Amino acid sequence: MRSFDSATDAVYEVHRLGRVFIPGSPESEKVTLYEGVEESMATEESLWEFTHEKTVMTKPATPAGNRYGVRYDELLMLMTACLARKLAC
Repeated sequence: MRSFDSATDAVYEVHRLGRVFIPGSPESEKVTLYEGVEESMATEESLWEFTHEKTVMTKPATPAGNRYGVRYDELLMLMTACLARKLAC
């Protein structure tokens, strides 16, 4: 008999995160509004600056199961052996 393992791999997505801030005048510093957000959070008045990437698992891996199969010729040999044993008694 043979064992067939069927496992699926996990699916990951990489998100680019940064911070959204309002640029200040040359005399004042910029004001940070949000930390660790995606670029879509920036508005017309604010700017987005890349800080890091975050990897997120969107689909967990499926563990391999046990599936057993018998080839036709192996089954034929098993049936022949059982029949021979039965006739010998």
